[in-house]
Parts: sequence; structure tokens; C-alpha cells
Amino acid sequence: MSLEERIKKAKKRLKEFEFVPENYVVGVYKGVKEIDLKGKLKILHRIQPEGEEEEIGIWSTAVLDEELKRAGVKIGDTVAIKYLGKEEGKRYHNWIVLKGE
Repeated sequence: MSLEERIKKAKKRLKEFEFVPENYVVGVYKGVKEIDLKGKLKILHRIQPEGEEEEIGIWSTAVLDEELKRAGVKIGDTVAIKYLGKEEGKRYHNWIVLKGE
């Protein structure tokens, strides 16, 4: 089974977040889901967009994790997460996370 097929199988009801600069999602933070890919645990952050049945899964990165922590996001919080892409010459993906009140 290819890696792509394994990811699709593992995600089940999660739609994958497309890593396109300026892409964003607004919804309720549902926590994380651990997925075993070839013996390595990978983390997906789960977001339930307003008015949609399927959750969106965003692969964890150090910057995204830090932004979620900095915003104080907890399960059940309404969040807006925006992907800013990779800056030229940088090795990391940049994110903005806003938490609703």
C-alpha cells in the first residue's frame, strides 16, 4: 500500500487541509488524532468547520503547535487558522491562529 493510500485510510472522515499559502479554516477545535505512518506517530489537529459534517485535519508542525499554545486553544474553542506558507530561505511553515471568545 502506498503512503498516499495509507494516509487516506488513516484519516477516515478527515478532509486534508490543503497547504496553499493564504488558505484558512474557521471552526471548532476538536483536538488531535495520532496516526501511525510506517512506525512513526504523526499528529493531526482536527477542526470542525461551521456547517460541515467532515472535520479537517491539519498535520502538526512546530510552528502550528506553538501558535495554538500561544493562543490558548482548547478542545471546543472556535478558532481561525491561516496557513501563510514557507518564506523563501526558511525551513518551516508559518501559521496564524486566532481563538474566538
